[in-house]
Amino acid sequence: MRTPVLVLLLPALVGCSVFQSHACTAMGSVDGVTVSFAPELQLVNGDLTMTVCDDDDCASFEDDWARRPRYGGLALFTATFDDLGRDFEPGMVDVTAELRDEAGTLVARGTQRVELSRVHPNGKDCDGDGWVNGGMTLTAQDAVAAPT
Repeated sequence: MRTPVLVLLLPALVGCSVFQSHACTAMGSVDGVTVSFAPELQLVNGDLTMTVCDDDDCASFEDDWARRPRYGGLALFTATFDDLGRDFEPGMVDVTAELRDEAGTLVARGTQRVELSRVHPNGKDCDGDGWVNGGMTLTAQDAVAAPT
Protein backbone atom coordinates (compact mmCIF):
# COMPACT_ATOMS: atom_id res chain seq x y z
CA MET A 1 0.00 0.00 0.00
CA ARG A 2 2.92 2.36 0.58
CA THR A 3 4.27 2.05 -2.98
CA PRO A 4 1.24 3.65 -4.72
CA VAL A 5 1.24 6.55 -2.23
CA LEU A 6 4.97 7.12 -2.83
CA VAL A 7 4.46 7.09 -6.61
CA LEU A 8 1.70 9.70 -6.25
CA LEU A 9 3.80 11.90 -3.95
CA LEU A 10 6.97 11.70 -6.02
CA PRO A 11 5.96 14.42 -8.55
CA ALA A 12 5.02 16.77 -5.73
CA LEU A 13 8.34 16.19 -3.99
CA VAL A 14 10.73 16.47 -6.94
CA GLY A 15 8.75 18.32 -9.62
CA CYS A 16 7.28 17.14 -12.86
CA SER A 17 10.62 17.00 -14.66
CA VAL A 18 11.09 13.41 -13.45
CA PHE A 19 8.38 12.37 -15.91
CA GLN A 20 9.48 14.60 -18.79
CA SER A 21 11.82 13.60 -21.56
CA HIS A 22 14.03 16.66 -20.92
CA ALA A 23 14.97 18.95 -18.07
CA CYS A 24 13.47 22.44 -17.94
CA THR A 25 15.84 25.33 -18.63
CA ALA A 26 15.51 29.09 -18.97
CA MET A 27 16.81 29.06 -22.57
CA GLY A 28 14.78 31.43 -24.73
CA SER A 29 12.62 32.43 -21.78
CA VAL A 30 12.15 36.18 -22.05
CA ASP A 31 9.26 38.60 -22.27
CA GLY A 32 10.60 41.36 -24.48
CA VAL A 33 11.54 42.79 -27.85
CA THR A 34 14.81 42.06 -29.66
CA VAL A 35 16.60 44.24 -32.19
CA SER A 36 19.14 42.43 -34.37
CA PHE A 37 21.85 44.39 -36.15
CA ALA A 38 23.10 43.75 -39.68
CA PRO A 39 26.87 43.06 -39.70
CA GLU A 40 27.75 46.58 -40.88
CA LEU A 41 25.81 48.02 -37.89
CA GLN A 42 27.42 45.88 -35.18
CA LEU A 43 29.19 48.41 -32.97
CA VAL A 44 31.65 47.59 -30.22
CA ASN A 45 30.55 50.65 -28.22
CA GLY A 46 27.36 52.67 -28.43
CA ASP A 47 23.79 52.74 -27.25
CA LEU A 48 20.35 51.77 -28.41
CA THR A 49 17.06 53.52 -27.76
CA MET A 50 13.98 51.40 -28.35
CA THR A 51 10.34 52.53 -28.29
CA VAL A 52 7.52 49.98 -28.40
CA CYS A 53 3.93 51.12 -29.02
CA ASP A 54 0.66 49.23 -28.96
CA ASP A 55 -2.92 50.55 -29.08
CA ASP A 56 -2.74 51.53 -25.39
CA ASP A 57 0.53 53.41 -25.02
CA CYS A 58 4.26 53.54 -25.78
CA ALA A 59 7.22 52.51 -23.64
CA SER A 60 10.89 53.32 -24.19
CA PHE A 61 14.22 52.03 -23.00
CA GLU A 62 17.78 53.17 -23.59
CA ASP A 63 20.87 51.09 -22.98
CA ASP A 64 24.49 52.22 -23.13
CA TRP A 65 26.78 49.24 -23.56
CA ALA A 66 29.99 51.26 -23.84
CA ARG A 67 31.26 49.96 -20.50
CA ARG A 68 30.51 46.32 -21.24
CA PRO A 69 33.42 44.20 -22.43
CA ARG A 70 32.83 42.86 -25.95
CA TYR A 71 34.70 40.99 -28.62
CA GLY A 72 33.57 42.28 -31.98
CA GLY A 73 30.29 44.09 -32.45
CA LEU A 74 26.98 43.62 -30.72
CA ALA A 75 24.79 41.37 -32.89
CA LEU A 76 21.50 41.92 -31.07
CA PHE A 77 19.92 43.57 -28.08
CA THR A 78 16.82 42.60 -26.11
CA ALA A 79 14.75 44.97 -23.99
CA THR A 80 12.67 43.01 -21.51
CA PHE A 81 9.23 44.17 -20.46
CA ASP A 82 10.84 45.07 -17.12
CA ASP A 83 13.29 47.30 -19.01
CA LEU A 84 10.38 48.90 -20.87
CA GLY A 85 8.43 49.37 -17.64
CA ARG A 86 5.28 47.54 -18.71
CA ASP A 87 3.95 44.31 -20.17
CA PHE A 88 2.72 43.85 -23.72
CA GLU A 89 0.18 41.31 -24.88
CA PRO A 90 0.55 39.16 -28.00
CA GLY A 91 -0.31 41.10 -31.14
CA MET A 92 1.11 43.78 -33.39
CA VAL A 93 3.27 46.62 -32.03
CA ASP A 94 5.32 49.36 -33.64
CA VAL A 95 9.00 49.26 -32.69
CA THR A 96 11.41 52.11 -33.32
CA ALA A 97 15.11 51.54 -32.73
CA GLU A 98 17.86 54.17 -32.83
CA LEU A 99 21.47 53.06 -32.75
CA ARG A 100 24.18 55.58 -31.78
CA ASP A 101 27.93 55.16 -31.79
CA GLU A 102 30.32 55.86 -28.92
CA ALA A 103 30.32 59.62 -29.75
CA GLY A 104 26.51 59.74 -29.67
CA THR A 105 26.14 60.09 -33.44
CA LEU A 106 23.03 58.46 -34.90
CA VAL A 107 24.18 55.45 -36.94
CA ALA A 108 20.85 53.82 -37.81
CA ARG A 109 17.16 54.34 -37.23
CA GLY A 110 14.33 52.02 -38.16
CA THR A 111 10.66 51.51 -37.41
CA GLN A 112 8.96 48.21 -38.03
CA ARG A 113 5.62 46.61 -37.30
CA VAL A 114 6.46 43.60 -35.13
CA GLU A 115 4.29 40.67 -34.10
CA LEU A 116 4.63 39.73 -30.44
CA SER A 117 3.82 36.05 -30.00
CA ARG A 118 3.35 33.81 -27.00
CA VAL A 119 6.04 31.14 -27.21
CA HIS A 120 7.01 28.05 -25.23
CA PRO A 121 10.70 27.53 -26.17
CA ASN A 122 11.12 24.78 -23.59
CA GLY A 123 7.67 23.22 -24.02
CA LYS A 124 4.41 23.98 -22.28
CA ASP A 125 5.31 21.66 -19.41
CA CYS A 126 8.30 23.86 -18.60
CA ASP A 127 7.10 27.31 -19.63
CA GLY A 128 3.56 27.36 -18.21
CA ASP A 129 1.82 30.40 -19.69
CA GLY A 130 4.81 30.96 -21.96
CA TRP A 131 6.71 34.09 -22.90
CA VAL A 132 5.67 37.00 -25.11
CA ASN A 133 8.35 38.25 -27.49
CA GLY A 134 9.17 39.39 -30.98
CA GLY A 135 11.92 41.13 -32.87
CA MET A 136 13.09 43.35 -35.67
CA THR A 137 16.32 43.84 -37.60
CA LEU A 138 18.16 47.06 -38.35
CA THR A 139 19.58 46.61 -41.85
CA ALA A 140 21.98 48.58 -44.02
CA GLN A 141 18.93 50.42 -45.40
CA ASP A 142 18.33 51.83 -41.90
CA ALA A 143 21.81 53.37 -41.75
CA VAL A 144 21.93 57.15 -41.42
CA ALA A 145 24.36 58.94 -43.71
CA ALA A 146 27.27 60.53 -41.87
CA PRO A 147 27.18 64.33 -41.88
CA THR A 148 29.50 65.89 -44.43
